Amino acid sequence: MVRKISAILFVAIFFATGLSAQVPMVWEPDISLSGNIIGQWSWNTKFVARFGMGQLGEGNHSDAGRLLLAEAQGFINRRLVGGRRITLGFLYGVEEPLDQANTEKRIIWQYSFRTPTGNWSLAHRARIEQRFFEESFQHRLRYRIVAERPLQGDKLDAGEFYFIAGSELLLSSDEQIKNLRLDNRSGLGIGMLFANEHRLQFELQHRAQRLFDERYGSRLWLLSSWVVPL
Repeated sequence: MVRKISAILFVAIFFATGLSAQVPMVWEPDISLSGNIIGQWSWNTKFVARFGMGQLGEGNHSDAGRLLLAEAQGFINRRLVGGRRITLGFLYGVEEPLDQANTEKRIIWQYSFRTPTGNWSLAHRARIEQRFFEESFQHRLRYRIVAERPLQGDKLDAGEFYFIAGSELLLSSDEQIKNLRLDNRSGLGIGMLFANEHRLQFELQHRAQRLFDERYGSRLWLLSSWVVPL
């Protein structure tokens, strides 16, 4: 099953990037911290950076070697019955912090839950976002599903690797609910669970922007995540 899903996603990414002879690449490392507050309440935060890596195909890309974004996120979570969770979050990001330094503030409303299916665990996440830029505003709806399973045995234990594959749809509009835009992010990766419950995860993700639009564009993202429970 893992091999089938890996093959399907690999082929999808290959053909999507093959639509353009030159596909920009981005590296996005992040570190996530989390902990309990009291009872059903918890918190988590994430710090993200984004670097240009040039592009596939011939030619150079203007983003190569540049710091494209620095971002901080904070969330308060309330656990519900059945492991479901509602979340309120705030994001502050700076695009091109060493150059133009354009800022974004974002309010995030989230509902998430997991559904086990055999050896697989499916994580669902639905988000509503209000994005405040210096000279514009954007609504965005997001739905993401991620499948995860251990690569050794039926249960993930410390010191073992796990496989992940996922996809997300993003629908954006301006303040008047006009100028709709549909994006997709799909990828696959591998992670490791450590004895202290820390996780290290790597994912190759294809991001398609403005689907079904003449302004369609795409990039490859290399995501690396360090997850630290406190």
